[in-house]
Amino acid sequence: MTVEFELANTGSRAGAEVAQIYVQEASPSLLRPLKELKGFKKVFLQPVKNKTSPSSSTGTLCPLRPGQKSLGGRQGAYQILVGSSSRDLLLAAIQTGGNNGEK
Repeated sequence: MTVEFELANTGSRAGAEVAQIYVQEASPSLLRPLKELKGFKKVFLQPVKNKTSPSSSTGTLCPLRPGQKSLGGRQGAYQILVGSSSRDLLLAAIQTGGNNGEK
């Protein structure tokens, strides 16, 4: 799965932000962390500019289960979260379905 988002620098100086992508399973069947960091990207911006982040792959959404030989797709709902840290999440979207090359 890939995630794209837009950042804006509203200040008068060039700057950078490390955007972090987290995934949270709506109804986990295994004991898992509440949010899992799946990717991050440092984005540089000139003053008063917007930029769409390049596609960031979140890898697989589901963990390898005991006795399972491959990850495979897992049906269910996942919340995709983007922010500067796990405590500062500014964007959220719901993704449903398995991990079969979805966007």
